[in-house]
Amino acid sequence: MPAENRRKSRESTERDAGRRAGNRLYLNLKARVVALISQGVRLPAGRWIRVADATALPWLVEEMLADIFPALKGQLITSATLTSEFDVKELERSFHDLR
Repeated sequence: MPAENRRKSRESTERDAGRRAGNRLYLNLKARVVALISQGVRLPAGRWIRVADATALPWLVEEMLADIFPALKGQLITSATLTSEFDVKELERSFHDLR
């Protein structure tokens, strides 16, 4: 692989890693939704609490939330991945409890 292509590949990998590093998990307690929200994407309407980085193991996050918020134990929690404004609008349309 030519040096220029290696450099471009390395820059692309570093840029992608930076995007992933900005992803966070947020909880809307009222609607019982946990959303993985990409860096640069706005939070949906309502009150959102940052609960973890995207690198956290889902089962640990679930366990942690049940420990912190006893009302969530045994409750169905919806999960969503929001990577664009379109995703945010779709979630807002689906959940009237977000506001």
